[in-house]
Amino acid sequence: MKRLSILAICCIIVSACTKRIELDPVGVSSSVSVFGIISYEVENQKIEIYHTAKYFSNNDNLPVENADVTVTTSEGDVYEFEFDESGNYISKTAFAAKEGITYSLSIDYTDNGKTKHISAETTGLEPYIVDTLYVTKQPIMGIEMAIVTMEAQNNTNVKEQFMVQLAINDSIINPQMSQWGLMSNNYIGERMVAGIATLIVASSIPEELIEDMEGLVFDGDTLTLIVGRIEKGLYDFISQSKSEIQGESPFFSGPASNIATNIVNGVGYFGTWCTTRKECIFNDKETN
Repeated sequence: MKRLSILAICCIIVSACTKRIELDPVGVSSSVSVFGIISYEVENQKIEIYHTAKYFSNNDNLPVENADVTVTTSEGDVYEFEFDESGNYISKTAFAAKEGITYSLSIDYTDNGKTKHISAETTGLEPYIVDTLYVTKQPIMGIEMAIVTMEAQNNTNVKEQFMVQLAINDSIINPQMSQWGLMSNNYIGERMVAGIATLIVASSIPEELIEDMEGLVFDGDTLTLIVGRIEKGLYDFISQSKSEIQGESPFFSGPASNIATNIVNGVGYFGTWCTTRKECIFNDKETN
């Protein structure tokens, strides 16, 4: 009898501690996402403008169409952008960012019958000078790896951030944001020595496997480093976005919930990338 009484009390306590909670995760509101990097190379610049899907939704982000998009410089130049078939806004005329010039983004669009305005501002930074770009080889488990390394002067007085891409014979091998390289000058001393990429030396791979492999470098290939300073906010935005895309170790931290932005009345980032290029030729026989 005593056992039954105790069991009955336990059931009452347990049942009293449970309550059904209805969650509506897809109810999280969407926003307008803007992303654009004005490069230091003369080209038709691109700006992406999308309605974000609700956080837990599996739907694709839809582009904001029929928006009036302009970029105005502190020198008084105005560049108009137009929507194209790729779903992005492309400048009608080619131009390049310049050091010390401020670029003001203005976006006007209609949402549910209401006119809305989005803006952002960024200033071009000083181009970065790379002294040397070279390749060394390192055998790993019977396969030769080509390690691409850059050297440059290191400004120890100012903390700086950089974005890096690498091209093989003019084809960029890391075109997506999730693949972009990020660096900072947190180095000791006046020289910055940084590994850029690790590639597979094609001559160390059986010919029948080469066709299906990526990240290969062949004798005589031209390697082009594309590197430049970026502002701290853009560095944080890319870094946090990559963490959101790729995820992080659940033992330490979760994805960023509030990603850095400089967009007024939206999310995303508008910045400049003061790129410079440095080339080297991969010589399979002479590289050690």
